[in-house]
Amino acid sequence: MSQDTLPNYDLEELARPMIALLDETRDQSISWVKIHRLLLDGKPVSLDRIAAHLGLTQAEVAALLKGAELDQKGHLVGLGLSLVPTRHAYRIHGRQLYV
Repeated sequence: MSQDTLPNYDLEELARPMIALLDETRDQSISWVKIHRLLLDGKPVSLDRIAAHLGLTQAEVAALLKGAELDQKGHLVGLGLSLVPTRHAYRIHGRQLYV
């Protein structure tokens, strides 16, 4: 019987976005939820749209999204939840998403 080799993951790197969420204030946590709802549309989200949705400045949004996954246009495509294909996929509300 053969044994499959499991891939090696950097658990600290995978957990970093989620750990950051635990250190946030209530208002920041609400912002994260609102941003994830925008990502659930299944399309990249412009920072302008996020700023308008949250009532924040561009600088505040940039600070909030530090370390997030952006596409070539600077639109948000991943924040724990991602639009960029990975090996870890699932469907929600008919949309394919990744983690």
